[in-house]
Amino acid sequence: MSEMNRIGVGTFQPSDPKSQSQSELVGSVNFSKLEDYGVESHPLAYNFDGELNVANRGMMEFIEMLKVDAKFRNILLTLAQEKRIKVERFPLIYADIATLAHTNEVEYNKFLADKKEEALHDRIWVVKFPYNLRLDDEIKIYEKLICQTPGFKGIHIAPHTLKTAAMFAILSRLEEPKNKGISVLQKMHIYNGEDIDGFNNKNKKQTIKDLRQDVEREGLDGISPRYVVNRLAACFAKHETKAVTPISALRSLEEGLTTNAKLNKDDISRLKNLIAVCVEEYSKIACNDVQKAFFVNFEHEISNLLSNYMDNVEAYLNNVRLENEWGDLVESDEALMRNIEEKIEITNTGKDSFREEVFRKIVKTKGEDGKYNYNTHPKLCEALEKQLFEERKGVIRLTVSVRNPDPEALKRINEVVRVLCDQYNYNEESANELLRYVSNIMSKNK
Repeated sequence: MSEMNRIGVGTFQPSDPKSQSQSELVGSVNFSKLEDYGVESHPLAYNFDGELNVANRGMMEFIEMLKVDAKFRNILLTLAQEKRIKVERFPLIYADIATLAHTNEVEYNKFLADKKEEALHDRIWVVKFPYNLRLDDEIKIYEKLICQTPGFKGIHIAPHTLKTAAMFAILSRLEEPKNKGISVLQKMHIYNGEDIDGFNNKNKKQTIKDLRQDVEREGLDGISPRYVVNRLAACFAKHETKAVTPISALRSLEEGLTTNAKLNKDDISRLKNLIAVCVEEYSKIACNDVQKAFFVNFEHEISNLLSNYMDNVEAYLNNVRLENEWGDLVESDEALMRNIEEKIEITNTGKDSFREEVFRKIVKTKGEDGKYNYNTHPKLCEALEKQLFEERKGVIRLTVSVRNPDPEALKRINEVVRVLCDQYNYNEESANELLRYVSNIMSKNK
């Protein structure tokens, strides 16, 4: 089976209805052979090379089926109803073909309203193809489209840019949950397979199934990948920049809303609110990146904090004492554990169940080197990061927020920019823009 070699796979695309002939589907007379065989009805004077002939015992792709003239659809009707192809001057030819046709929703609704097409209505199996609703998959779509677009060559796309744009696109396609205990943002994370507090994270498929039962048109409306990639291209086309950042991407996405012919005032207002949600989410990510860059060895420090926390949790759960650096036996450090747990709003009454869950899950990741993997438990990872960042918050705020840094502060800023470029895939332009953005956030949060 090969579409390229025309074996078992046929493809038909509509063109000018006045000039397009049915011979594209069922073949045509071979005029060079007419002199030899005399009549057009002779099998050897006919080329059985139409798309349906090629697709026999295989499959046929009918592109934009509802844009073709009705006479072409009549051929499909006979094919679906009787498994036969009618070739001019020949008897019916048996055909066993899986016909895949596609069209857009507007054309389809118009087709359903036409009573003259009722015979074909009954012979179509409808498969609705909504937009993608998984964040990670949406990012892959943009990566593919960007690779295929020559204009993006030589343009630096800063970390989290595609993720932030994808968040906006996914949120625009989701319907408001009927369950008021869940936000659209949480719904997006659940669809992406992420753990969310208060939901059945052990059986995510069932949770997603339950959420989708409450909606009718989820994914059938919203922002398309084409719009997003066009607006990303507009970032460097308009501003003559060599880097596209999350904020410039969101700004471009918002600017394009007013020129989108499909959107009314209510649509634009809703989408602007979603952009505000994306800005808020990105602000957390931006602060996180800058805070990590201030640590000489972030992975080492967070691993040490995790090891310390786990030692205290184990001692607490087993009701034993820990040996300190002097060799003395001491009680587990309740203050340290609560400082970390309170960062993710673990209550005093819920601390025991949280510690048991963390210990059971994290201890499984302890490899031969005896080290824990902090990424195993997202909520604990978040708590550990917040604990580390809180310890350095003052230094970070003073460094990034100062307008005229002294030589020492400037040296520290340059080091942070270097770390962002070397370890987090920023370039100098996007790293400096990130620092300015985080500086504004910290100035507002004083």
